Amino acid sequence: MSPEASTGPRLSAPNLLQELKAAYNGRGSARLNGESTDTLVHIEKLPARQAVFQELAPPLPPPLTRALADRGISQLYSHQVESIEALREGRNIGLVTATASGKTLSFNLPVLETILKEPQATALYIFPTNALMNDQLTTLNGLIANLGEAGAGIRAFKYNGAMADDEKKAIRRSRPNILLTNPELVHLSLTAWHKAWPDFLRNLRYIVIDEVHTYRGVFGSHIAHLLRRLRRACAYYGANPQFICCSATIGNPKELVEKLTGLDNFKIISNDGAGKNERYFVIWQPPTYISESSQAEPVTRSYLEETVDLFKQLVGFKYSTLCFSRLRRYAENMYRMCLEQSGTRQMERVTVYRAGLRPEERVAIERGLKEGEVDGVFSTNALELGVDIGGLDAVIIAGYPGSQMAVWQQAGRAGRGDKDATVFLVASQNPIDQYFLANPTALFNRQPESALLNVENENIARQHLVCMAKELPFNRADLQLYYPPSIIKLAEKLIEEKGLVTRRGYCLYPGEDNPHSRLSLRTSTTRKFQIVNTSTGREIGLIEPPNLYTETHPGAIYTHSGETFRVEKLDEITNKVLVRPEVTNHITSSVARTQIKMDQDSEQRLVEFRPGLPLKIGKGRGEVIEQVYGYRESPLFQRNRRPPDVIDLDRPLTIQSQTELLWLILPPREKFATIAAFDSGLHGLEHLLLGLLPLEVMCDPTDIGSTSDGADILHSAHPTIYLFDSCEGGAGFAHGCYSRIEDLLQLAYSTVKSCRCVAGCPACVQSARCREANDRVSKQGARLILQHLLTA
Repeated sequence: MSPEASTGPRLSAPNLLQELKAAYNGRGSARLNGESTDTLVHIEKLPARQAVFQELAPPLPPPLTRALADRGISQLYSHQVESIEALREGRNIGLVTATASGKTLSFNLPVLETILKEPQATALYIFPTNALMNDQLTTLNGLIANLGEAGAGIRAFKYNGAMADDEKKAIRRSRPNILLTNPELVHLSLTAWHKAWPDFLRNLRYIVIDEVHTYRGVFGSHIAHLLRRLRRACAYYGANPQFICCSATIGNPKELVEKLTGLDNFKIISNDGAGKNERYFVIWQPPTYISESSQAEPVTRSYLEETVDLFKQLVGFKYSTLCFSRLRRYAENMYRMCLEQSGTRQMERVTVYRAGLRPEERVAIERGLKEGEVDGVFSTNALELGVDIGGLDAVIIAGYPGSQMAVWQQAGRAGRGDKDATVFLVASQNPIDQYFLANPTALFNRQPESALLNVENENIARQHLVCMAKELPFNRADLQLYYPPSIIKLAEKLIEEKGLVTRRGYCLYPGEDNPHSRLSLRTSTTRKFQIVNTSTGREIGLIEPPNLYTETHPGAIYTHSGETFRVEKLDEITNKVLVRPEVTNHITSSVARTQIKMDQDSEQRLVEFRPGLPLKIGKGRGEVIEQVYGYRESPLFQRNRRPPDVIDLDRPLTIQSQTELLWLILPPREKFATIAAFDSGLHGLEHLLLGLLPLEVMCDPTDIGSTSDGADILHSAHPTIYLFDSCEGGAGFAHGCYSRIEDLLQLAYSTVKSCRCVAGCPACVQSARCREANDRVSKQGARLILQHLLTA
């Protein structure tokens, strides 16, 4: 049955999978080594799970019990009861359970219980996105309304940057019990203007941090400082609130919440009592075609094209479908493909959801999904978080999203309510995706990664120290309560640089201006560039370094809501990128060269798999200099494997950043004398390690960069591979792999050995992020280097 012929109620998940098997398995040529030509490589049945309930003693106040009954809730899950009991005991909690497990009630109930007993008590809810904040306010107000007369005096408001100043002032004057906000408003209002919130902060009993797993890397490093500043403001008014941190499943929840808050009195609650409906998880392999010529490379269909095809099939089979992609441009490009391949009527109920949309556009899509008015959405991870969009029949994950946590967060969007559901992971040609194709059960058995952040990032820390001094003067003893010794030394450095001044032993900010307005919590830089459509004069987006140079250099094609624009000028004086509309089916990718300059201080250790062939593993800091000197332009539907010629920029663009690095110093070149393609093999090994690193630490592919050209004067005598954090100052990713490098090398060797290509492909030694378009990359060379290092 084709989707066009589908009538009546939707197929059950098992019947759908039978239809897809019949339509897709067997495509492509016979595989090397007699491999299967199945597209549905693996189907994992995730069985239904019975809920585990528990009695709360003593029970909730009668008004809350009645409010829950009005909402059809007569029992609490075991993890909800455990959370409430721990909070009653005065503990901070970290709640780590699956999507749709009822985490919201785990904090709403104890907060409302406290306010019913102490009407002056307050609580602060912090959400990473406004969409999630709006959704949670609706849920909370519904519960308060169910309290009836008992809840009449409870005031809950959202507080975000989209509000007018008068509206914000009215909220402050209304003395809210519960304030729902985002990190930016905590930064710009509750800490910067804490004197406008004296009663709220004085009576603050709880700080709820939802989706805490999103606070990692640069963002997490900022939030770690922000929460310390917030704790200082609370202490100034005599408050010591409890923290409620809610997270998806990660490998180090206790370490993460303690690093974020600077506190250690946390109880981690991870026994999920919520029930689950039956789901089917499919690992999907795009077809590979092999030429009759033994020398020709196998050609694998683009996973984005394959995803679009599957998306159209599912929507045709009446499956409401949400498709996740790793990058904004991938979501936009797949939406463009759908537009080009489908009729207008078919696309009426299909859209794209991403950061950068206007608030009303995002709300309309969320409401459309929840009410069944939207059949399908291409999305970035912006819909990964807990916004209530109702029950979805299917989720497509277009390429491994960078972490086990993200896989299960995205998969959790399918199967809400009483319906079965399907989840598809469409494998890209990246090494991690290919690893799961070869080892499909590992996806379901592998331990989740750790979420990392770096509170000692100097570039981030100095911005927060200045803000902290503006809020409340601090002395050395204050810093010792909240920070490691390195931050105290940084404060002393700021005094020497006149960024801070001292009076009577206290540090103060010397200026009359507001340093808070210069700090962006989502990046390690303070620069933002407007993207302006020259035909209308309107701003269509914002972009920041380092993506500024790689995505909006002169000549680049920029996509916004399915429309394409050509970059005319990058103006670094006015901080604007000028673009003009251009109808095209092309895309561009920048090309660059990278140089490393290492600092002298570092930590190193030796690893020796074979006697006489030691590897020196190091971590430290240094300067990364990336020069974007041109770009390549190619069709969106790329059929020719040969990369197009480089178009040179009139003026190269240079990105310089101080960051954290991890390096592998190999034995001298003479030890590899028998490997003819050594240099190109080293380049290929660099790509392998870069592509596989997210299996060891929780990061996005764009969080890490690499080079292997050995430009550093300290190590030029030995072949060296560098892995580094992409953000200014570092976020802990490269250093987080320092103790895991042995596993990473073994994983690289297994991957390159098992890859079915002849000379190298994106599944092994080629990288989509290579600024040289994978020029001079050798699979054979990489395999021989690893074999020489690792095997006897």
